[in-house]
Amino acid sequence: MFILTAVMDLLRTSKNALVRKSCIEVIPTMFRYFKQFRQDPDLTDNAIREILEFIKTPNNKDRGTGFISLGELAR
Repeated sequence: MFILTAVMDLLRTSKNALVRKSCIEVIPTMFRYFKQFRQDPDLTDNAIREILEFIKTPNNKDRGTGFISLGELAR
């Protein structure tokens, strides 16, 4: 559970675009392999909200990463 919360905290608090992009990219993998992530609807909702915020960020060149992550979560 520590890894899940650490990645979500990094995504929420980091100002570095590369760190945020990396967190967005790893969320679908965590969802796939960590049973706790799939079973906790709050974690899933927070992850989707954070991905949407990443996509909405003005002048974000990496928006495509967010769309890909959302698509992978939907599978």
